[in-house]
Amino acid sequence: PLVDDILNVTGLQGKELLQLYDVAGKLVFTRSATNYQERINISLLGKGTYILRVLDKKGAEVQSMKINKSN
Repeated sequence: PLVDDILNVTGLQGKELLQLYDVAGKLVFTRSATNYQERINISLLGKGTYILRVLDKKGAEVQSMKINKSN
């Protein structure tokens, strides 16, 4: 969930790749997970809709979610 421009990603194994895309498909953020829960600060991103993809170590998508940033 998104709270105060912080995106909390839970249920991880600690080895996934987190990728955030804008609606045009441009990769705007990427990071390797190192914990079972990751916090992503998206305060510098503009207002709009983003897609978070969580990939396992083989590159397969294990989770995807739409994020609507309103400020």
